[in-house]
Amino acid sequence: MDRQVSIWKIIWTDYLAFVCASVPILLWVLYFFLVVIGKAIPVRPQNLIVFTILSVVLFFVLLLRLQLIISVFNYGIDVKATITQVSFFRDRGTIAYVYDYHDQRYQSSAPVMKNQTTRNLFVGQSVIVMIDRNNPKRAFIRELYS
Repeated sequence: MDRQVSIWKIIWTDYLAFVCASVPILLWVLYFFLVVIGKAIPVRPQNLIVFTILSVVLFFVLLLRLQLIISVFNYGIDVKATITQVSFFRDRGTIAYVYDYHDQRYQSSAPVMKNQTTRNLFVGQSVIVMIDRNNPKRAFIRELYS
């Protein structure tokens, strides 16, 4: 039972984490090329302020997402689940699954990035999910993040 979670796997698999990690990097690379190298856009303090605020907000959301997933892995309960849907559109997708906890059936889903691990999942497959014992509706497929 591997409960060790990988921050890199979270970022590369979880759609929200990926967006929050990549958008600030892309913003600053774009800014660097357009302003510093290309001199195409005059340097305006407003641009720097907007890029900085957006980067800080996305970084904060990323930290919250990482903390949520890590805490569920550290303090959650592992339960057997069955995948009910796997769908992808371009580079992202959704994995839906059902599981039983305390004689109640729950359905959850995960917005994911399309990668080797997520492409290998299929409908009907049994997986282990880590569920939040305080909020059993919140669950993460262990294989995707550890």
